[in-house]
Amino acid sequence: MKTNLWRSLITAGLVFCVLSPATLLAKKTALTPKDITRIRQVMDAAISPDGHSIAYTVWVQNEPFKDPDGSGWRELHVIGKDGKSHPYIQGKVKVRGLKWTPDGRGISFLAKRGGDKQSSLYVISLSGGEAKRVLTHPTGISRYEWHPKGNKVLFLARNATAKSKKALAKKGFKAEIYEEQLSHSQVWIAEIGDNANSPRKVKLEGSVSAAHWSPNGKLLACAVAPTALIDDHYMRRRVVIVDAAKGKVRARINNPGKLGSILWRPDGKQIALTAGGDPNDPSAQRLMSVNASGGKLIDLMPNLEGGVRDVVWVDNKQLL
Repeated sequence: MKTNLWRSLITAGLVFCVLSPATLLAKKTALTPKDITRIRQVMDAAISPDGHSIAYTVWVQNEPFKDPDGSGWRELHVIGKDGKSHPYIQGKVKVRGLKWTPDGRGISFLAKRGGDKQSSLYVISLSGGEAKRVLTHPTGISRYEWHPKGNKVLFLARNATAKSKKALAKKGFKAEIYEEQLSHSQVWIAEIGDNANSPRKVKLEGSVSAAHWSPNGKLLACAVAPTALIDDHYMRRRVVIVDAAKGKVRARINNPGKLGSILWRPDGKQIALTAGGDPNDPSAQRLMSVNASGGKLIDLMPNLEGGVRDVVWVDNKQLL
């Protein structure tokens, strides 16, 4: 655990060094607007479970007056055991949601490729080759997380649009009304493999914005708001502990204000989270802990004159 922690802390520095725009710095001429469009930027990075490789995405800007307007592309690259960076997926593709498969043999990501109408889940082998689509959903996959055993994933997806609304849209009723056409996001669980069954929906009241497997893969910690409205997302999200197999709610954690990150303790008995100290707290930066079975939240640093922006478990007794 400690080793993985320090590997994570140095990831950003390693990748920054690899992609430092030395060619621009070495130029004798002044930096031009066109030079700015050629600068590439690392967006995500993840170290393999064995610590020998780093997968990362690179933001590539559109070429002015050639490509259509847009936010550019995200390519997948990997730094291997040889210390060199190797391109895995390039071109006009947008790779996001970068993760390693639990066995470390593959790299998973979300993208729309080929005939995809929505974002789908892909896996590419560490040894290279073509990426394989392993999961798709009618409304697209917004976020996902691998089960600790690597045989299934949980993912978030919006509810499908009602057939009546689709029929009206075909007749020209396409007006977009602010926050009146939002659909809830829900948690789904899908097996991965050739004989996988259809994804199973975890029925929760409200809109889910985050979900995490417990260390043993039996429970889920979900961030749930009453509706998909932005005010509810900011102010009324609460943590719900759910039995992953049965879908039964095991506990509800009533954080007093805004909700930030949720982290399972390595033994799965407690949860650390960042949250607002009270409903009037403008940020979710108080560090708290609570039993996974529910109960009273404990502010771990009540006198801290500042905010906690990120946190990770070192072991069952220490947080960094």
